[in-house]
Amino acid sequence: MILFINDKLYEFSESNLDDMYLDEGKEGIIYQYKGYVLKIYHPRIRKARLSENDVLKLMEIHTSRFLLPLGLIYNSEKKFCGYYAKKVMTSSLDYIFNIRLSYLFNELKAFEEEIELLTNKQIEINDFIGINVLYDDHFYMCDPGSFLFNSFCSLDLLRKMNYEKLNQFFIEDIIAKGCSARKLDNIYRCFDDISVPLSKQIANIGNPNETIRQFVKRIS
Repeated sequence: MILFINDKLYEFSESNLDDMYLDEGKEGIIYQYKGYVLKIYHPRIRKARLSENDVLKLMEIHTSRFLLPLGLIYNSEKKFCGYYAKKVMTSSLDYIFNIRLSYLFNELKAFEEEIELLTNKQIEINDFIGINVLYDDHFYMCDPGSFLFNSFCSLDLLRKMNYEKLNQFFIEDIIAKGCSARKLDNIYRCFDDISVPLSKQIANIGNPNETIRQFVKRIS
């Protein structure tokens, strides 16, 4: 396979591609290469979620927790066929219950600052689910194809939608991970509104020195 990455030609053998392979989805194949993740669209895809112009616009936005595209990829015919983003090494979430609320608060604050930035650029965040979130001392949203330009709704509505997706992930996949449906329902009742920043609400009802496990036990 011949690819042009940042206008530089790379030729990958089948063996190279096998070693680089990470995953495959409906839109394309994910490879890893020198600290980056490459997304190469399937040739049969007529219209990908991110067009060449979308990628160019996302490249102008600088975030640290949302891993946006860093560059374009072209095929041997110099046609747009994908993009690349930063690769994050992942760690286990097995001990996540033992982290303190002060840490969770800081993680949420970092995401919330970038939610504001992306919302003001009229970007809607889709697929904020566990499979797209990586952990390596910090949390990262890793699927650039989940960021869509939405000019059809107001910024206020878009902000609420983005916060709901962020907060739903942190409540269900981090705070209440492994909890029963009854406990999850009790946890949700502790929060006034999941369409606004969650960090302020956690600061109001939580002790920064208690762990997530202790917090969940107390509120559920």
